[in-house]
Amino acid sequence: MRIQITDNLIAGRGEAAEAAAEAIRERGGEVRTAGTRALRLLTDGRGVCGAAVWDADAGDFAVFASRKVLLADPDADLLFSDRCGIAAAYCAGASMSDLERAAVDADGDARTLGGLITDADGRTDVPGLWAAGAPAAMMPRTGAEAAARGRRCGLCMAGTDRPADPDSAEKEAAELLVTGGADIAGALAHMEEELDRAAPAPWDLRALQTVCEAQHHLNELPPAGPADTLRRLLLENRLIAVRLHLACCLERRHAAEGFPSRLPGDGGYRVRTAMRDGMFYIGKEETGASRR
Repeated sequence: MRIQITDNLIAGRGEAAEAAAEAIRERGGEVRTAGTRALRLLTDGRGVCGAAVWDADAGDFAVFASRKVLLADPDADLLFSDRCGIAAAYCAGASMSDLERAAVDADGDARTLGGLITDADGRTDVPGLWAAGAPAAMMPRTGAEAAARGRRCGLCMAGTDRPADPDSAEKEAAELLVTGGADIAGALAHMEEELDRAAPAPWDLRALQTVCEAQHHLNELPPAGPADTLRRLLLENRLIAVRLHLACCLERRHAAEGFPSRLPGDGGYRVRTAMRDGMFYIGKEETGASRR
C-alpha cells in the first residue's frame, strides 16, 4: 500500500472531472486525478482526509492523502453493480437523496437519479467532500451541465484551505485495509449469487432481508489477501448501494400507499438518507419545486 499526497483529489474521469482539474490548475492549485472511483473515502473527526483506490498495475491498494476530494466518476450511479460509487460517500456520512429513483440506460443498465446532496458549488455536508456528475443527486452524469458543475467544484476546492494530512490518511487506511491469509473466495462467490437474485426486486421486503443478511455474513469473514480484500470491498459497495435503493423504494412506497396525508407540506418531497455514528437514517424532506 503506497501513500500519495495531494492538495486536491479527483476520483473519476469524464467531463466533470476534467473541468474541475482545469479550474484548479487555473487558480494555481495542485491536483491529482485518480482516474477511477474511490473504493472508500477516508475520514477522521475533521472530515475527509483521503481515499483508497485499487492500483491494478501493482495488484495492491493505493491511498491518496487529501482533505479535498471530488467524486466525479460517470458510472457512480450504476445500481446493482460493483462500479456503483454511492457506498464510498455513504460510509463517510454524506447525506443522500432520491436513491429510489432509477432509470434504465441504452445499455440496459439501471442507474439511480439520486446521489449526494450538494450545494450550488458541489459541496456535501462532509467537510472536504464535493460531488459532480453521476455521484450528485438529480444531476446529469455527462455533458455540458456536468462539466459546468465540475468547474464550479474545482473553483470552490481551489479557494478552500484544507492542507493534506498524510498521517491521518495512513492511519485510517491501515484500519480499513486489513489483510490476512484466509481463503474467502467461495464465500464471496456465494454472496454474489445471492445478491444477483435479490437486486432486481425493489419492492420486495425479502430482497432487502437477503441483502442485510449478506452484509452480516460479509462482516464475519476473516482478513484475506489484497485481491480478495478488493473483491470484498466491491461486494460490500454493491450491497450498500442495493440496500439503500431498496430501503428508499420502500420508504416512498410506504408514504404513497399508506400515509399520503403525512407527507410534509403541499409540494414535492425527497427521500433522504445518511449514516451518522454507525446508524442508518432515512426520512422524507420537503423540496417544494422540482430540481429538474
